[in-house]
Amino acid sequence: MHRTYHYKDFTIEVETEAVAGIAGERLAATPLGYIADVNITKSGSPAATRRLHFGEVAERPLGTPAEALMRGYGAAQEVIDRMRNAVDLPPVPKEG
Repeated sequence: MHRTYHYKDFTIEVETEAVAGIAGERLAATPLGYIADVNITKSGSPAATRRLHFGEVAERPLGTPAEALMRGYGAAQEVIDRMRNAVDLPPVPKEG
């Protein structure tokens, strides 16, 4: 599943991937869960790109494709907000 979102001046692309069952099984395994592959780009600037992965921590993938999409989108919003806050900080006055 693939979705594209717009947040502030950024484009967020979220792609979900199924996490396969046990390797070597004869039957097609039901996915154990899903991970989100997230790509963040700044509008009009191909150089400002960030690729992230969510759902791989502690071998506990996300339960559904929809959950992976929303968790990836939410995490991307947090990354963007932190980047913007770091840029918008007032300069530290020099001592002396």
